[in-house]
Amino acid sequence: TLSLHDALPICRRAAGRRRPAPGGGTTPAAAGALRPMSAARASRVPIPGVDIGAGIVVDSATGDVLWEHQPHRRLPIASLTKLMTAYLAEPRAAHALRRAFAITTAMVGVPGYTIGLRAGQHVTPQDMLAAALIASANDAANALAVHRAGSLQGFVGMMNAAARRLGLADTRYSNPSGIFDAGNHSSAWDVEIGRASCRERV
Repeated sequence: TLSLHDALPICRRAAGRRRPAPGGGTTPAAAGALRPMSAARASRVPIPGVDIGAGIVVDSATGDVLWEHQPHRRLPIASLTKLMTAYLAEPRAAHALRRAFAITTAMVGVPGYTIGLRAGQHVTPQDMLAAALIASANDAANALAVHRAGSLQGFVGMMNAAARRLGLADTRYSNPSGIFDAGNHSSAWDVEIGRASCRERV
């Protein structure tokens, strides 16, 4: 059985959360000792052998952007979407991770890779987080979303509200799993801000 603790510790408090620098297209997420990301001295010289649509390299100790290529270009993000799903769906209380809930018809039927969830089955948030983050299971992401918000539409609203709160100006979500690209996009800049913000989470 997969466990949440087998996954990357993306939602545990750690140093290094950063806010974007003024003019970076974002809004500070919180006050305090958060290092802003700054692209003031970033190199934009092409790197031989690196052929990407967009990218960013950041010094995690200082928040300085060392290199960038179209950092605010809005692109489909596929299963990186599940990071926001996990960020919002993880229960605040540790004991709630193991509190079972029932799978409903609204949670199943999503295309792409799944773990074969069935309506009426009982699962835990812990196992659904592990399935979404390790196996990238789309039905696990939907299960977390519906369990948290009551509907996929309601959870997508929460995702976009969280994106605005975190200052992810290039980001918009249309579904919890990333299986559908229509209306679901982000940028290299926002992905880095989101990653650092998720590390800050308790």
